Amino acid sequence: MAGAQVTRKDALRELPLGDCIARLSRGEAGVSMVILRDLGDARPVLWNDFPRAETPAQLRALADAVEAELAAHEVSE
Repeated sequence: MAGAQVTRKDALRELPLGDCIARLSRGEAGVSMVILRDLGDARPVLWNDFPRAETPAQLRALADAVEAELAAHEVSE
C-alpha cells in the first residue's frame, strides 16, 4: 500500500477494571490509555486518551474516592 504509515506500539498492558479492560500501550505518539468494554471478542472502546503527567494523581484520587464510597456503603448496611 503506497503511502501507508506504520505505527509502532510497544509495552501493551491490559488490566481489569470492573467489567471493562484498561489497556495501556506506548507508541511513537506517546502513551495511550483505552478503556474497553469486555464483551469477549467484541470490545467496543468506551474511552481513549493520551495520559499527561497529572493523570496518575488523578487516577489515584479517583481510586481513593471509590474506596471511600464503598467503605461508607458498607457502614450504612
